[in-house]
Amino acid sequence: CIAISGTPRWRGSGAGSSCGELPERGNEAVAQDRYLLESYCAELERSLASAADGSDFLDRSAALDQHYLDAWFTLRFGASNADPMQAFRQPPSCGVVRPSAASAGAAAT
Repeated sequence: CIAISGTPRWRGSGAGSSCGELPERGNEAVAQDRYLLESYCAELERSLASAADGSDFLDRSAALDQHYLDAWFTLRFGASNADPMQAFRQPPSCGVVRPSAASAGAAAT
């Protein structure tokens, strides 16, 4: 199905990576990725071999895709309801917001 020759590497990964780049993952995560990939391929091949027609195969493969995409998302981001864009958002600042002088004068009149 799909051969993995090594672990995926993201440019600039590691301690000094810039914002928006994915960090390196540990051996356990890579092993789980590999296990999920091998399971996915085996189930896809079984589905292809046992499908009665093209429509049946497409239905099965769509369900299989959704199942494994959910599993990979959870593995990568920690929870099925996690927001992957959270890493790109700036944390809230704890400064005090005050109205500008022009808007304060307009409110007084």
